[in-house]
Amino acid sequence: MTDRDPVYRYQYQIPASERKPIARQLNTLLRQGKIPKQLKEKTFNLLASDQEKREFLKDFKHFNELWQFLAKGDKLDEAVDELMDASELDLLLKNSFESDEKWQHSRRERLAAIYNCMTAGKLLSGISNGSNKMVDAALRSGSTSPYAKAIWGQEWSNALGAMEGIIRNRVLPVRDTIETINPWSANFLTAMVRTSSTPSTPSFLYKVQCRNTH
Repeated sequence: MTDRDPVYRYQYQIPASERKPIARQLNTLLRQGKIPKQLKEKTFNLLASDQEKREFLKDFKHFNELWQFLAKGDKLDEAVDELMDASELDLLLKNSFESDEKWQHSRRERLAAIYNCMTAGKLLSGISNGSNKMVDAALRSGSTSPYAKAIWGQEWSNALGAMEGIIRNRVLPVRDTIETINPWSANFLTAMVRTSSTPSTPSFLYKVQCRNTH
């Protein structure tokens, strides 16, 4: 963008008091498809500062665009925080999986915690609701999920392989026998068996645990 570009010349002349209404109108036009694709970036750049652009994307729930915007500024950790706060966990995992492998490796523990909590929550919900379909889907996720081979998805896949029979039978063996799987598996199994008979507990449990991965 050059100083001959009208957007560049005039964006800083828009009074701060008018930027919010303009942002709201831009959002409406973008959602209605009334702004040509080739003009979307220029339209977005009418917002002068990076902070204004970030707030615009958050306020109007353009979360995928928010991730891409922060990623361009090498702020992937902040992108994770934003999507966590918005409970956009599916999008968070998808975009993390498509991000630089070196970054994924460096954030392995946090991404694994989010993935484990989210998938465990689906399994617990299936158990508490008596939905064999949900339980089967969650158990198959260890091999069918696109994230199963991600460095942060392997813990769940490995744990499911060792726990599937226990989960299906809802019978918890002596704790010492599952400590050999890994501590996370032991803790999850204990929670699973303890909460499987209380319908309201599982979804609450996993949401709290996922929130605590910050």
